[in-house]
Amino acid sequence: MATGGAVQISRADYLTKVSPDVELANALSSIMRFEPSGFSLNEIATQVEKEALDKAKADIEKSIAQKEAEQPVNVVHDMVLEQLKTANRFTSDVNEQMAALTASFYDTMAQRLGTDAKTLYERHKLNIIHKTQSDTALNQEGFSFGLAQSTVDSGTVGKYRLFEPSS
Repeated sequence: MATGGAVQISRADYLTKVSPDVELANALSSIMRFEPSGFSLNEIATQVEKEALDKAKADIEKSIAQKEAEQPVNVVHDMVLEQLKTANRFTSDVNEQMAALTASFYDTMAQRLGTDAKTLYERHKLNIIHKTQSDTALNQEGFSFGLAQSTVDSGTVGKYRLFEPSS
């Protein structure tokens, strides 16, 4: 008989000749099929192992692809965060949240456009302008606000009156 070939044993022969011999029954139990198109225990174990390996391989590839996709988003996040830190207008927590929001925006738009976040950011860069408080402060030089006197004149606005400072 050739090795690896199939042998067919009737149920009656199995019950009367194979199953009383425990050693033979145990040896055959892992390789025996109950239907010609069925699987043996060894084949099932091999199939389950193969499927588990395929799933693990797919999960690893998916994880690697996800990390590669996140890399441009992280680059955008870091560049925006650096600009926010340079501007020094908000706390580090607020800067972190603003950078994350901006990076997510670029990522979403990049997915819609079929590119990555870093490429989109480089094309349409966000420029965070940082001016000192003195650059944007209200300049009232030459004028001051004071309570209006009881007389009404053209410089009165509500109960306040705009007037020239006295020298």
